[in-house]
Amino acid sequence: MPQLLLQARWIVPVFPSCEPLEGYALVVDGGEIKALEPLADARYAYPQAHTVELPHHLLIPGLVNAHTHAAMSLLRGIGSDAVLQRWLEDYIWPLEQRWVDADFVRDGTRLAIAEMLLSGTSCFADMYFFPEAAATAAAQSGMRAQISGPLISLPNQWSRDFGEGLRLSREFAQTWRDHALVTAALAPHSVYTVDPEQLATTAETAAELGLRVHIHAHETEAELAHSVERYGKRPLQLILDAGLGPGLQIAHLVHLNAAERALLAQHQIQALHCPSSNLKLASGVCFLDALLGAEVGVGVGTDGAASNDSLDMLSELRLAALLARNFSAGDALLSADRALQLGTLGGARALGLDAQIGSLEPGKRADIVAVNFDHPRTQPTYDPVAQLVYAASSSQVDRVWVDGVERVRDGKLLDMDMAELASIARHWGEKLAPSAQVTR
Repeated sequence: MPQLLLQARWIVPVFPSCEPLEGYALVVDGGEIKALEPLADARYAYPQAHTVELPHHLLIPGLVNAHTHAAMSLLRGIGSDAVLQRWLEDYIWPLEQRWVDADFVRDGTRLAIAEMLLSGTSCFADMYFFPEAAATAAAQSGMRAQISGPLISLPNQWSRDFGEGLRLSREFAQTWRDHALVTAALAPHSVYTVDPEQLATTAETAAELGLRVHIHAHETEAELAHSVERYGKRPLQLILDAGLGPGLQIAHLVHLNAAERALLAQHQIQALHCPSSNLKLASGVCFLDALLGAEVGVGVGTDGAASNDSLDMLSELRLAALLARNFSAGDALLSADRALQLGTLGGARALGLDAQIGSLEPGKRADIVAVNFDHPRTQPTYDPVAQLVYAASSSQVDRVWVDGVERVRDGKLLDMDMAELASIARHWGEKLAPSAQVTR
């Protein structure tokens, strides 16, 4: 892998700040960021480096999609106008029961990875059936990922019950424990698909294996009512009582009170904010400004393409920022800088990967995105970060490196065949179409 010197119009390191650096260069060697320094200094210190000139570009860390179900790309557009419970019960669950297998997960994950790479995402957190197939797809595509299979009490496509799911998760974690790009996690699906004893078992297993835990919670009012009716407690309290805490990743968190936000911060639980999915399924709005005000760690995710219907993190950051600004009081508005931080270092911290990725710092792995600002949407440019968050399109993503390896150049995938992926997607669409009719 040749030593690279990336010379861009602006470089935004994210840490220690999102202040755009001009006249700087980023040096990459062996998949690691070696230096971020003035261009003249970099050229002098690294005379043998291959220079990549990006005169109209903004360099940022790779975006981190902190919550998704990648293989559900093959279910995009099904039940589009249904609210969450009807969407799940009438459309998604029956289709999954009939069609989802390892081949489905492999193909759907590859399709999702192509979409994510082309839109500037270099790392994603996935919860879906047949995690081995998803992990293999990520590894073969050169994509960084946290992968987990859902732990569910009832029989499902992947496991007969919670116990078998936990056994399979253990085996999966063992197989992938030393991989450079793929990490394993445990994923109890929710408090309505596992019971408190199973949550406690998950906590014990995670501590034993040193794994992160990923769960959905506080997504709908119906979920909260079910939890209180069955257990006399709201979901977050059930989760804490089970022994889950620091390092836990909770997706959605739409319906929270002030005391619960304080508990999230106290127990160092990471919130995974998915605004598009919550709005599309009419679940409500997560008050991001309140989470940040309570000093809760936050990452941003798209959720699956079946409920978004996109895996475009730039669009997700724009929506997150705009929603937060409209629910903020006084001058406590979410800035473009903070939005970009949430989509990069915030997501990396949520996944426990912030020592490796999330910012353009020497010593970190080279997950880097170059966005071409030579486009009507971003001209003229007065504030590059604001233009990125509020104006830029994912179609302006020009180059992407993951672990120092270039995966996208000139807006095209280098190692994935788009024609083949399109053919595979059409094949699945033809198979599922007869049983995926939309009822209006």
